[in-house]
Amino acid sequence: MVKMQRIFFVLGIMVISLLCILKMNMSFNRLSRYQYTQYMTKEEQTLVSEHLTYQEIEYLIEFAIAPKEYLDYIKEKRFSIYHIEEYNALKTNHPYLTASQIVAITEEAALADEENSEYTVELISELLNNYDYDTVLFWIQNKDLYNPTATLIISAANLDTFLTEDRSISTRVPAGLKLLQEVPVLDDEKEIWVSSLIIEPLESLCKAIVEDRVSSRACGGLVVIDGYISYQDQEKIFQLAEELYGDEVLYYADYPGHSEHQLGLAVDFAVSGLKSDNFDKTKQYEWLVENAWKFGFIQTYPESAESLLKKEARLNHWRFVGVEEARVMMEEGLTILDCLNE
Repeated sequence: MVKMQRIFFVLGIMVISLLCILKMNMSFNRLSRYQYTQYMTKEEQTLVSEHLTYQEIEYLIEFAIAPKEYLDYIKEKRFSIYHIEEYNALKTNHPYLTASQIVAITEEAALADEENSEYTVELISELLNNYDYDTVLFWIQNKDLYNPTATLIISAANLDTFLTEDRSISTRVPAGLKLLQEVPVLDDEKEIWVSSLIIEPLESLCKAIVEDRVSSRACGGLVVIDGYISYQDQEKIFQLAEELYGDEVLYYADYPGHSEHQLGLAVDFAVSGLKSDNFDKTKQYEWLVENAWKFGFIQTYPESAESLLKKEARLNHWRFVGVEEARVMMEEGLTILDCLNE
Protein backbone atom coordinates (compact mmCIF):
# COMPACT_ATOMS: atom_id res chain seq x y z
CA MET A 1 0.00 0.00 0.00
CA VAL A 2 2.81 2.38 0.97
CA LYS A 3 4.65 1.40 -2.16
CA MET A 4 1.65 2.27 -4.35
CA GLN A 5 1.29 5.64 -2.64
CA ARG A 6 4.90 6.41 -3.42
CA ILE A 7 4.41 5.51 -7.03
CA PHE A 8 1.34 7.76 -7.34
CA PHE A 9 3.21 10.52 -5.56
CA VAL A 10 6.12 10.34 -8.02
CA LEU A 11 3.74 10.23 -10.99
CA GLY A 12 1.90 13.25 -9.62
CA ILE A 13 5.13 15.19 -9.29
CA MET A 14 6.05 14.29 -12.89
CA VAL A 15 2.66 15.37 -14.24
CA ILE A 16 2.81 18.67 -12.35
CA SER A 17 6.36 19.30 -13.62
CA LEU A 18 5.32 18.53 -17.18
CA LEU A 19 2.36 20.88 -16.96
CA CYS A 20 4.61 23.61 -15.58
CA ILE A 21 7.06 23.14 -18.43
CA LEU A 22 4.25 23.25 -21.01
CA LYS A 23 2.86 26.39 -19.44
CA MET A 24 6.25 28.04 -19.44
CA ASN A 25 6.77 27.16 -23.11
CA MET A 26 3.34 28.47 -24.07
CA SER A 27 3.99 31.75 -22.35
CA PHE A 28 7.59 32.06 -23.58
CA ASN A 29 8.00 34.87 -26.08
CA ARG A 30 10.71 33.99 -28.59
CA LEU A 31 11.17 37.70 -29.28
CA SER A 32 11.65 38.68 -25.64
CA ARG A 33 15.37 39.26 -26.20
CA TYR A 34 14.94 40.98 -29.56
CA GLN A 35 16.04 44.63 -29.35
CA TYR A 36 13.19 45.93 -31.49
CA THR A 37 10.21 44.07 -30.04
CA GLN A 38 8.89 47.13 -28.20
CA TYR A 39 8.71 49.05 -31.49
CA MET A 40 6.79 46.32 -33.32
CA THR A 41 3.04 45.83 -33.60
CA LYS A 42 1.50 42.52 -32.53
CA GLU A 43 0.92 41.69 -36.19
CA GLU A 44 4.59 42.22 -36.99
CA GLN A 45 5.68 40.11 -34.03
CA THR A 46 3.35 37.34 -35.16
CA LEU A 47 4.84 37.48 -38.67
CA VAL A 48 8.32 37.01 -37.30
CA SER A 49 7.29 34.20 -34.96
CA GLU A 50 5.43 32.36 -37.71
CA HIS A 51 8.06 32.69 -40.45
CA LEU A 52 11.36 32.42 -38.61
CA THR A 53 12.91 29.57 -36.67
CA TYR A 54 14.53 29.94 -33.26
CA GLN A 55 17.96 30.03 -34.93
CA GLU A 56 16.87 32.74 -37.36
CA ILE A 57 15.50 34.88 -34.54
CA GLU A 58 18.79 34.43 -32.73
CA TYR A 59 20.47 35.70 -35.90
CA LEU A 60 18.28 38.84 -35.79
CA ILE A 61 19.23 39.40 -32.17
CA GLU A 62 22.94 38.78 -32.65
CA PHE A 63 23.26 41.24 -35.53
CA ALA A 64 20.61 43.68 -34.24
CA ILE A 65 18.71 43.65 -37.54
CA ALA A 66 15.82 46.10 -37.53
CA PRO A 67 12.35 44.96 -38.69
CA LYS A 68 12.29 47.57 -41.48
CA GLU A 69 15.16 45.66 -43.10
CA TYR A 70 13.19 42.47 -43.71
CA LEU A 71 9.45 42.78 -42.99
CA ASP A 72 8.70 43.70 -46.63
CA TYR A 73 10.06 40.31 -47.73
CA ILE A 74 9.29 37.93 -44.88
CA LYS A 75 6.04 36.55 -46.36
CA GLU A 76 7.59 35.79 -49.74
CA LYS A 77 8.19 32.21 -50.80
CA ARG A 78 11.84 31.18 -50.34
CA PHE A 79 12.58 34.19 -48.13
CA SER A 80 15.92 33.85 -46.33
CA ILE A 81 16.86 35.97 -43.35
CA TYR A 82 20.50 35.50 -44.35
CA HIS A 83 20.07 37.42 -47.64
CA ILE A 84 18.53 40.62 -46.27
CA GLU A 85 21.54 42.67 -47.34
CA GLU A 86 21.23 41.47 -50.93
CA TYR A 87 17.46 42.11 -50.97
CA ASN A 88 17.88 45.71 -49.85
CA ALA A 89 20.79 46.39 -52.19
CA LEU A 90 18.67 45.29 -55.15
CA LYS A 91 15.74 47.35 -53.88
CA THR A 92 17.96 50.43 -53.66
CA ASN A 93 19.37 49.93 -57.15
CA HIS A 94 16.06 48.89 -58.73
CA PRO A 95 13.15 50.36 -56.74
CA TYR A 96 10.64 49.22 -59.37
CA LEU A 97 11.14 45.56 -58.42
CA THR A 98 8.52 43.96 -56.20
CA ALA A 99 9.43 42.11 -53.00
CA SER A 100 8.46 38.87 -54.72
CA GLN A 101 10.82 39.57 -57.64
CA ILE A 102 13.69 40.55 -55.37
CA VAL A 103 13.43 37.41 -53.25
CA ALA A 104 13.00 35.13 -56.28
CA ILE A 105 16.01 36.42 -58.24
CA THR A 106 18.24 36.56 -55.15
CA GLU A 107 17.43 33.00 -54.13
CA GLU A 108 17.82 31.71 -57.68
CA ALA A 109 21.24 33.40 -57.82
CA ALA A 110 22.17 31.85 -54.47
CA LEU A 111 21.10 28.42 -55.74
CA ALA A 112 23.15 28.87 -58.93
CA ASP A 113 26.13 29.97 -56.84
CA GLU A 114 26.37 26.80 -54.78
CA GLU A 115 29.50 25.87 -56.71
CA ASN A 116 30.94 29.34 -57.35
CA SER A 117 30.13 32.92 -56.38
CA GLU A 118 29.29 34.32 -59.79
CA TYR A 119 26.11 36.27 -59.17
CA THR A 120 27.05 39.12 -56.90
CA VAL A 121 24.54 41.88 -56.20
CA GLU A 122 26.68 44.15 -58.38
CA LEU A 123 26.49 41.77 -61.34
CA ILE A 124 22.74 41.20 -60.99
CA SER A 125 22.18 44.97 -60.77
CA GLU A 126 24.29 45.54 -63.87
CA LEU A 127 22.37 42.89 -65.78
CA LEU A 128 19.07 44.47 -64.71
CA ASN A 129 20.34 47.78 -66.07
CA ASN A 130 20.67 46.18 -69.51
CA TYR A 131 17.99 43.49 -69.51
CA ASP A 132 14.43 43.16 -68.29
CA TYR A 133 13.80 41.18 -65.12
CA ASP A 134 12.41 38.06 -66.84
CA THR A 135 15.46 37.75 -69.11
CA VAL A 136 17.90 38.00 -66.20
CA LEU A 137 15.91 35.47 -64.15
CA PHE A 138 15.73 33.10 -67.14
CA TRP A 139 19.50 33.33 -67.60
CA ILE A 140 20.26 32.72 -63.91
CA GLN A 141 17.95 29.71 -63.88
CA ASN A 142 19.01 28.19 -67.21
CA LYS A 143 22.21 29.83 -68.43
CA ASP A 144 22.38 29.17 -72.20
CA LEU A 145 20.22 26.20 -73.15
CA TYR A 146 22.16 25.68 -76.38
CA ASN A 147 25.71 26.54 -75.32
CA PRO A 148 26.30 26.13 -71.55
CA THR A 149 29.69 27.84 -71.79
CA ALA A 150 28.34 31.01 -73.40
CA THR A 151 28.41 34.34 -71.58
CA LEU A 152 25.64 36.91 -71.36
CA ILE A 153 26.76 40.19 -72.90
CA ILE A 154 26.39 43.06 -70.44
CA SER A 155 26.11 45.91 -72.94
CA ALA A 156 23.42 44.32 -75.08
CA ALA A 157 21.97 47.68 -76.16
CA ASN A 158 25.21 49.01 -77.64
CA LEU A 159 25.39 49.44 -81.41
CA ASP A 160 28.75 47.67 -81.49
CA THR A 161 27.46 44.56 -79.70
CA PHE A 162 28.57 41.53 -81.65
CA LEU A 163 27.21 38.04 -81.12
CA THR A 164 29.07 34.77 -81.56
CA GLU A 165 28.45 31.19 -80.47
CA ASP A 166 30.03 32.16 -77.13
CA ARG A 167 28.29 35.51 -76.68
CA SER A 168 24.54 35.66 -76.05
CA ILE A 169 21.71 38.09 -75.28
CA SER A 170 19.49 35.22 -74.07
CA THR A 171 15.76 35.95 -74.49
CA ARG A 172 16.19 39.76 -74.56
CA VAL A 173 13.70 41.79 -76.61
CA PRO A 174 15.23 45.12 -77.68
CA ALA A 175 13.46 48.30 -76.64
CA GLY A 176 11.87 50.53 -79.26
CA LEU A 177 10.96 48.03 -81.95
CA LYS A 178 9.00 49.64 -84.77
CA LEU A 179 7.07 48.33 -87.72
CA LEU A 180 8.88 48.87 -91.00
CA GLN A 181 6.52 50.96 -93.15
CA GLU A 182 8.39 53.30 -95.52
CA VAL A 183 10.80 50.64 -96.77
CA PRO A 184 9.39 47.96 -99.11
CA VAL A 185 9.22 44.37 -97.88
CA LEU A 186 9.16 41.17 -99.91
CA ASP A 187 5.88 39.91 -98.51
CA ASP A 188 3.21 42.56 -97.95
CA GLU A 189 1.40 40.17 -95.66
CA LYS A 190 4.40 39.88 -93.34
CA GLU A 191 4.99 42.48 -90.64
CA ILE A 192 8.67 43.27 -90.25
CA TRP A 193 9.85 44.97 -87.09
CA VAL A 194 13.25 46.56 -86.49
CA SER A 195 14.92 48.74 -83.89
CA SER A 196 13.80 52.35 -84.11
CA LEU A 197 17.52 53.20 -84.36
CA ILE A 198 17.74 51.90 -87.91
CA ILE A 199 14.49 53.28 -89.36
CA GLU A 200 15.91 56.63 -90.47
CA PRO A 201 19.26 55.22 -91.76
CA LEU A 202 17.39 52.54 -93.70
CA GLU A 203 15.05 55.10 -95.26
CA SER A 204 18.03 57.31 -96.17
CA LEU A 205 19.75 54.33 -97.79
CA CYS A 206 16.64 53.66 -99.87
CA LYS A 207 16.44 57.28 -100.97
CA ALA A 208 20.13 57.34 -101.95
CA ILE A 209 20.04 54.16 -104.05
CA VAL A 210 17.14 55.62 -106.06
CA GLU A 211 18.98 58.93 -106.48
CA ASP A 212 22.00 57.02 -107.78
CA ARG A 213 19.71 55.59 -110.49
CA VAL A 214 20.35 51.98 -109.64
CA SER A 215 16.62 51.53 -110.24
CA SER A 216 13.64 53.83 -110.27
CA ARG A 217 11.67 51.36 -108.20
CA ALA A 218 11.08 51.99 -104.51
CA CYS A 219 14.34 51.58 -102.57
CA GLY A 220 16.13 50.97 -105.86
CA GLY A 221 14.50 47.56 -106.16
CA LEU A 222 15.65 46.42 -102.73
CA VAL A 223 13.12 44.73 -100.48
CA VAL A 224 13.52 43.55 -96.90
CA ILE A 225 12.99 39.87 -96.19
CA ASP A 226 13.66 39.82 -92.46
CA GLY A 227 14.25 42.23 -89.61
CA TYR A 228 13.85 41.45 -85.93
CA ILE A 229 13.60 37.73 -85.14
CA SER A 230 12.64 36.75 -81.60
CA TYR A 231 14.39 34.12 -79.47
CA GLN A 232 11.38 31.83 -79.87
CA ASP A 233 11.31 32.17 -83.68
CA GLN A 234 15.07 31.63 -83.86
CA GLU A 235 14.54 28.39 -81.94
CA LYS A 236 12.27 27.18 -84.74
CA ILE A 237 14.79 28.26 -87.39
CA PHE A 238 17.65 26.56 -85.56
CA GLN A 239 15.75 23.32 -84.96
CA LEU A 240 14.77 23.11 -88.64
CA ALA A 241 18.37 23.76 -89.68
CA GLU A 242 19.52 21.08 -87.25
CA GLU A 243 17.23 18.56 -88.90
CA LEU A 244 18.69 19.50 -92.29
CA TYR A 245 22.38 19.89 -91.47
CA GLY A 246 22.96 17.85 -88.31
CA ASP A 247 26.39 18.45 -86.79
CA GLU A 248 27.12 21.22 -89.30
CA VAL A 249 24.11 23.29 -88.22
CA LEU A 250 26.18 26.15 -86.76
CA TYR A 251 27.71 26.82 -90.16
CA TYR A 252 24.26 27.66 -91.49
CA ALA A 253 22.27 28.90 -88.50
CA ASP A 254 22.70 30.65 -85.14
CA TYR A 255 21.78 29.48 -81.69
CA PRO A 256 18.71 31.23 -80.23
CA GLY A 257 20.00 34.26 -78.34
CA HIS A 258 23.00 34.55 -80.67
CA SER A 259 21.42 35.94 -83.83
CA GLU A 260 22.02 39.54 -84.91
CA HIS A 261 18.39 39.66 -85.97
CA GLN A 262 17.40 39.42 -82.30
CA LEU A 263 19.22 42.73 -81.73
CA GLY A 264 16.73 44.38 -84.08
CA LEU A 265 19.68 45.97 -85.89
CA ALA A 266 19.95 43.65 -88.90
CA VAL A 267 17.97 43.25 -92.10
CA ASP A 268 18.12 40.72 -94.91
CA PHE A 269 17.65 42.16 -98.40
CA ALA A 270 16.46 40.74 -101.68
CA VAL A 271 15.84 42.32 -105.08
CA SER A 272 12.22 42.66 -106.09
CA GLY A 273 11.34 40.25 -108.88
CA LEU A 274 14.63 38.31 -108.67
CA LYS A 275 13.77 34.63 -108.80
CA SER A 276 17.28 33.27 -108.29
CA ASP A 277 19.55 33.28 -105.27
CA ASN A 278 22.18 35.37 -107.04
CA PHE A 279 21.73 38.45 -104.88
CA ASP A 280 25.47 39.15 -105.07
CA LYS A 281 25.29 39.35 -108.86
CA THR A 282 22.87 42.28 -108.85
CA LYS A 283 23.67 45.97 -109.22
CA GLN A 284 21.79 46.57 -105.97
CA TYR A 285 24.30 44.36 -104.17
CA GLU A 286 27.23 46.15 -105.80
CA TRP A 287 25.78 49.47 -104.66
CA LEU A 288 25.40 48.21 -101.09
CA VAL A 289 29.02 47.04 -100.98
CA GLU A 290 30.20 50.49 -102.03
CA ASN A 291 27.72 52.67 -100.15
CA ALA A 292 25.91 50.92 -97.29
CA TRP A 293 28.60 51.93 -94.77
CA LYS A 294 27.73 55.61 -95.37
CA PHE A 295 24.42 54.86 -93.65
CA GLY A 296 25.94 52.75 -90.87
CA PHE A 297 25.36 49.29 -92.40
CA ILE A 298 27.99 46.58 -92.84
CA GLN A 299 28.21 42.94 -93.84
CA THR A 300 29.03 41.00 -90.70
CA TYR A 301 29.23 37.67 -92.55
CA PRO A 302 31.09 38.47 -95.80
CA GLU A 303 32.43 35.80 -98.11
CA SER A 304 36.01 36.80 -97.28
CA ALA A 305 35.54 35.88 -93.61
CA GLU A 306 33.67 32.62 -94.16
CA SER A 307 36.50 30.33 -93.01
CA LEU A 308 37.51 32.64 -90.15
CA LEU A 309 34.00 32.95 -88.70
CA LYS A 310 33.10 29.36 -89.57
CA LYS A 311 29.80 30.64 -90.89
CA GLU A 312 28.26 30.47 -94.34
CA ALA A 313 28.54 33.86 -96.06
CA ARG A 314 25.34 35.88 -95.73
CA LEU A 315 25.67 38.36 -98.53
CA ASN A 316 22.16 39.75 -98.19
CA HIS A 317 22.56 40.26 -94.43
CA TRP A 318 23.36 43.84 -93.41
CA ARG A 319 23.84 45.01 -89.86
CA PHE A 320 23.64 48.56 -88.50
CA VAL A 321 26.60 49.58 -86.31
CA GLY A 322 26.58 53.36 -86.80
CA VAL A 323 28.31 55.39 -89.49
CA GLU A 324 31.70 55.82 -87.81
CA GLU A 325 32.01 52.16 -86.79
CA ALA A 326 30.92 51.08 -90.27
CA ARG A 327 33.51 53.36 -91.89
CA VAL A 328 36.32 51.94 -89.75
CA MET A 329 35.28 48.34 -90.37
CA MET A 330 34.97 48.94 -94.10
CA GLU A 331 38.28 50.80 -94.48
CA GLU A 332 40.26 48.34 -92.35
CA GLY A 333 38.44 45.21 -93.48
CA LEU A 334 37.56 44.24 -89.93
CA THR A 335 35.42 41.25 -89.02
CA ILE A 336 33.34 40.60 -85.89
CA LEU A 337 36.28 38.74 -84.33
CA ASP A 338 38.64 41.63 -85.02
CA CYS A 339 36.27 44.01 -83.25
CA LEU A 340 35.99 41.67 -80.26
CA ASN A 341 39.77 41.45 -79.94
CA GLU A 342 40.43 45.20 -80.10
